[in-house]
Amino acid sequence: MSYFRDGTLEEWLLFKKKLKRCIKGQSATTGQAKYALARRLLVGQALADFNHATSIHGGKTAPNYKRCIHAVTFGVFPQKGLQDQKRWMRRVL
Repeated sequence: MSYFRDGTLEEWLLFKKKLKRCIKGQSATTGQAKYALARRLLVGQALADFNHATSIHGGKTAPNYKRCIHAVTFGVFPQKGLQDQKRWMRRVL
């Protein structure tokens, strides 16, 4: 399993898919095990976003883990993606 630092959207989605498979393979069913695994594999800004979401959401449970991963996803995806796509489509078409 490779680390995720900062990458493209496609790399993040592939990382999430591999992380789910890794969680299943390691039988990390508890929230604490999922948190530990994610912290080991995230680096840089992704880890900072994950830790920030952890401090906001509180306890290390499975539902809070999903919220923290969603916070990392929110940080990776561009905030105005749809607006940028429409702008470029108008220019090209």
